[in-house]
Amino acid sequence: MKTTYWIAGIVAVGLGASVASVAVANQGGGHHRPSFEALDADKDGKLTQAELDAHKVQEFAKADTNGDGKLSSEEMLARATARQGERMGKRVSRMIEHVDTDGDGMLSAAEMQAMPRGKGMFNRMDADSDGAITAEEFAAHEPGRGKHRGSFMRKMHDDKPATE
Repeated sequence: MKTTYWIAGIVAVGLGASVASVAVANQGGGHHRPSFEALDADKDGKLTQAELDAHKVQEFAKADTNGDGKLSSEEMLARATARQGERMGKRVSRMIEHVDTDGDGMLSAAEMQAMPRGKGMFNRMDADSDGAITAEEFAAHEPGRGKHRGSFMRKMHDDKPATE
């Protein structure tokens, strides 16, 4: 029984990481929507095109770490990774806040096992509701198997001319 909980916990954590990576991929490499307050530079309660344009310039400048006026793939990846790290840090903090029942600021194995998320995922993966996940049921839930997942990257790949 203890082994079953341990395996379920590992599956839940792995699936959570997969969902997070798919979410980032589906956002086009780290795009995010800034808050209204961050965009409203003059704090007048309205957004102008000039404020939106200024925000774009600021974001570009943050990503252009070498200041050459161009973004390399390394600079774009670094910016996306930093944003992902920020989002994941906030997510982890919220998770600890909601799941940490003893208030020590850390999650024990028992607290992790009590999380309801893994149970819902297990039930979705267990297509025949027999209380076990077969290799086929597990494979059916692999990242990228959804109808639209990865379609942007496939289209980019398909549009490239063939080279030999």
